[in-house]
Amino acid sequence: MEQPAPPSTPPPPSAGPSPFLLPPAALHSLAWILVFVVGMIVGAAFMRPGAAPVVVKLDLNRATLEEIRLLPGVGDSLSRRIAERRPFHSVEDLQHVPGIGPKTLAQLKPYLVVNESTGKKANQSGEPIDVNIASLEELQRLPGIGPVKSQAIIEERSKKAFANVADLRRVKGIGPKTLEHIRPFVTVGKPTQVAAQ
Repeated sequence: MEQPAPPSTPPPPSAGPSPFLLPPAALHSLAWILVFVVGMIVGAAFMRPGAAPVVVKLDLNRATLEEIRLLPGVGDSLSRRIAERRPFHSVEDLQHVPGIGPKTLAQLKPYLVVNESTGKKANQSGEPIDVNIASLEELQRLPGIGPVKSQAIIEERSKKAFANVADLRRVKGIGPKTLEHIRPFVTVGKPTQVAAQ
């Protein structure tokens, strides 16, 4: 006697994409939107009624390379060019930096400030810095002198001590304009003092 055929089972669902799944790029964007919205809600909850949001502005003459690099539209090479053009007398002076046009300047303005007193005194005591014995950090307090130029000063003085302030022109990257900017804030110790260091 013949056995009846077993009832047919439905085929398994296809392994194709589910209509409810999003591609990874869309999920990433959605996650950032969610973070932004939650941040706005939490920020609003802690803000006093009627208070404006606090925006901390970066002092263009004192900011480190790392801080400048974090600004929108600023990368490694542009941050170095900005640091080398210091001191700035206003945020608008950024337009003289190669690579910063009107659009980039408008994008950066809300995040920047130029403190009028920045660069007018090289240190808290107001005494000039002796370039023959100053540390890397002390040299970076000078207007227009960042990490690269301060290291260049130290390397040049290790070859031969500076006899006078004008000798700073031996340092690569210090031209007449930079020298005039830093002249009021620097001094050169006597040769006997330098030799003793």
